[in-house]
This record gives sequence, C-alpha cells and structure tokens, in this order.
Amino acid sequence: LIEIEHAILRGSSSTPDVPLISLLLPKFTPSDLRSEFKLLEKEPMVNVCLSCGSSSSPPLSIYRPDTLTADLNATAGSFLPNQCEVDSLYKSISIPEILIWYKQDFGSNEQLLGALAEMVDTNC
Repeated sequence: LIEIEHAILRGSSSTPDVPLISLLLPKFTPSDLRSEFKLLEKEPMVNVCLSCGSSSSPPLSIYRPDTLTADLNATAGSFLPNQCEVDSLYKSISIPEILIWYKQDFGSNEQLLGALAEMVDTNC
C-alpha cells in the first residue's frame, strides 16, 4: 500500500515536510514497469482525500472510476470544514497536519489556502 500511495498517487508530488521520512518512501525508477501508472502531475486532492492512517487525514472512503470526481469532492466537502479552523482574533488558520506536510503540492501558503477555500466552497 505504501508503494501505491507514494510511488503512484504521489509519484510527482513533493515529499512530506517531515524530517527523515522522505528517505523511507518508495519511488519507482523509470525502468520499473509500475512507473507508467504514476500520476504525472501533482494532485492536491490526494492530500485532502487519501486516508493514510494519520490523525489528520480523512476517514477511509471508496472511490469509483465512474464517479471519481464527485467522490473526491464529497470527501473534501465533508472532511475540510470539520478540520479547518479560522481564529479571527489571532488572525490564524488551523489546517490538518497532513496538508502542512505536503503544502509544496499546492504551491505557496496563499495558494494552499486558496485551494482549500475553493474545495470547501465548491463542496459544501
């Protein structure tokens, strides 16, 4: 399962911003036949919809090919509003830790917050 998550679904993504963890994650070499299945571009929805067993990831969900986009949107729409918190007094936003680990997949901090706002707005 770790190969599916990190070498296929996160194949083009950044490594998590967690000390030493990137040394343990599998990557396929170009000559490995499995590498033809990896995502070619970063897909931020992986960070919002894939349950990796951490306390900051969404619950397990089933994704079907014919309803994939709707399934991903439903997971994002139910997960993010319960995990993100805005504190207007301190002008801060709390987000799930897994999104901080993979924030490079979104770009800058502003792009991360914009993507999350769009996912919540679109799916709620």
